[in-house]
Amino acid sequence: MNETSTVTILLEWLMYSWPSLITYLIGIIVAAMHLTKSPRPALMALAGCGLCGVAHLAGLLQHVLIRGQLAVLPEATLFLGMISWISSFMYVAGFGLVFVAVFTDRRRPEPPPEIG
Repeated sequence: MNETSTVTILLEWLMYSWPSLITYLIGIIVAAMHLTKSPRPALMALAGCGLCGVAHLAGLLQHVLIRGQLAVLPEATLFLGMISWISSFMYVAGFGLVFVAVFTDRRRPEPPPEIG
């Protein structure tokens, strides 16, 4: 595979993936900004967005293998399936961490003052 086709493959993948990657990057930045104020939820959100981003990057590997015609090998089918399974598990774990971060370290609201 020459350099031009590799760049083309990367640009094709980025064309469809940039919204998700930007979302994960914004989540990482926002979580990093809140590390001192709310360390536990921010760390969970940071790890969750990072896991989702890495899982999404696994799609690049699949795209390269498929577009690079390497997927026609018999071993590639098993490899592509393993990449898909692992990236799905990482995405679920990452989303779970973000979900848990939303409800971590919540303080109970103070009761309204009694009138009378």
